[in-house]
Amino acid sequence: MQPLNEFRNWLKEIREDSGKRDGTRRNGSDGPGPFSSETRKLILRRLLELEKTVGRRLIDDAEITYIQQQ
Repeated sequence: MQPLNEFRNWLKEIREDSGKRDGTRRNGSDGPGPFSSETRKLILRRLLELEKTVGRRLIDDAEITYIQQQ
């Protein structure tokens, strides 16, 4: 469970990092917006690595396909 806990803590850290986020919210107002596309790619890469580490599926193929379409 430690790798999952570390991943969660890392997500919390980058959530507070304005450099990892767009500068505009989805509603158009100023402030921390959604994660940048580069950050989203990084999150997915780390999640897939974590799957290998813990030996469990954490995201299914349909979700990955949806992400790739976006």
